[in-house]
Amino acid sequence: NRTRGRSDGKWQHSAILGMASRGSGILRNELYVGRVVWNRSEWIKRPGTGTRTYRLRPRDQWIIEDHPELRIVSPELWDRVQTRLAEKGTTAKRPGRRGTYLLSGILKCADCGASLTMINQRCYGCGSRNRGGDAACDNAIMIRREKVEARFLAGVREQMLADSTIRWAEREIARQMDEPDHDLAALQRELGEVAAELERVVGAICKVGISAALEAKLRSLEQRERDLKATLATVTTVTALPDRASIADQWRTLLDGLEHLPKLLESATELETARQSLKDFLGEVRVDRSGIGRADLRLQRLVAGVGFEPTTFGL
Repeated sequence: NRTRGRSDGKWQHSAILGMASRGSGILRNELYVGRVVWNRSEWIKRPGTGTRTYRLRPRDQWIIEDHPELRIVSPELWDRVQTRLAEKGTTAKRPGRRGTYLLSGILKCADCGASLTMINQRCYGCGSRNRGGDAACDNAIMIRREKVEARFLAGVREQMLADSTIRWAEREIARQMDEPDHDLAALQRELGEVAAELERVVGAICKVGISAALEAKLRSLEQRERDLKATLATVTTVTALPDRASIADQWRTLLDGLEHLPKLLESATELETARQSLKDFLGEVRVDRSGIGRADLRLQRLVAGVGFEPTTFGL
């Protein structure tokens, strides 16, 4: 989902600085100096996915034309600005980059809506304020990363072990066990079709004798029949509904290690998977000036119609 634009009239640093490689941002927009650039980039569609990837074309493929009548900035001022930008190495961060930490992209500033980012080696703070100062956002909160991760995960664990959540787990397990398994009829129907096909193949062998093709077909059907019978035996097995104490114990076992999660994630893939799971569960956590984070428990994403009260974390 695309992030909605700001409605407070303040500028984000990315809108001003942009990216040098793309020529984006107010300070890098060559149109202001009367220079029009075409064919700078392209969007490439990935086969079979429907998604598109942005790719910058080589500079020798750009089409550049001068239109002095469009100029609103003098060439001298333009050159001074570009020199200063190059000296400082100033640019906006690449959009879409994956976060380095567990809560990247989850914690949001309650004042301006920007993400809380690592503003130094130890602390989260409002990314908008960090890049644009008071003019961008005046929420000066700073929170230690280790502290916020520990309290955040402890808060999630507490909410997941609440009586309302345990009751939801009981209802959901009972509902799924009571629902008829629509796959059962399909499996039985396919088993009947396989049995009929087996009879036809055996009949053909009796008439014309065995051949490589008939033998391969026979073996394939026999294997499929065995697989279907094994699957049906599993599907039709009656399982007793666990009692409330058992559900609660299993739920607690699952959540006991949650507070140690940051130390257990060893790869970028594991980190991204854990972060996405937290996003699916909580969405965004809006952190106010006092360090209180608020989010909406989203178990209803798993079960339509199930809702809970907003969750509050003291970060």
